[in-house]
Amino acid sequence: MFVYSVLEYINNNYKNPNLSVEMIAEAVGKSVNYTRAMFKKSMGISISEYIRKKRYEEVCRLLIETDHDAYKIGKMTGFESVNYFYTGFKKYTGMTCNQYREKNKNK
Repeated sequence: MFVYSVLEYINNNYKNPNLSVEMIAEAVGKSVNYTRAMFKKSMGISISEYIRKKRYEEVCRLLIETDHDAYKIGKMTGFESVNYFYTGFKKYTGMTCNQYREKNKNK
């Protein structure tokens, strides 16, 4: 199915800070508008939202499983802007990176 190709591409490339809908559409051989529309119809969220969610899920995992500092983890997961990363993480989890790590480290 088309959307599985999009998901696979995102899951393999989410660490690229330049990942865009245009890149994804080109990779799957469809137009940008078609790619956006079909993804949203199938998944219920936009491609951009899915990429953000994927990145923050990976940040959460790395905060728990590694001792890397949050800044490095942000860079490793495709976030270029430090301020965007920290602000977005707090919106996503309701906590700072350090709070999240402390709360979940021993689980």
